[in-house]
Amino acid sequence: DLSIENGLGIGWMAGVGFEFHVSQKFSLTTDIQYLSGGINSPLEGTLTGGTEGGTIQSELVNYPDARTLLQGIEISLGVNMN
Repeated sequence: DLSIENGLGIGWMAGVGFEFHVSQKFSLTTDIQYLSGGINSPLEGTLTGGTEGGTIQSELVNYPDARTLLQGIEISLGVNMN
């Protein structure tokens, strides 16, 4: 039984976007973004487990400085109609 506290995080995003005009009323768009950030998320509780053929054990865990890391790439494709 583990509990985690979620909160607000901080990070940064950077990216670039392009728009390709097909006609005066129609264009295609593409964007790519990179996200890097983190959230403080303290973790505490009891962890239960074992090995195959072994005994089941429970252990108390407490990680007050735990963080959830957020990293990734977003690619977007779209259509604009003017």
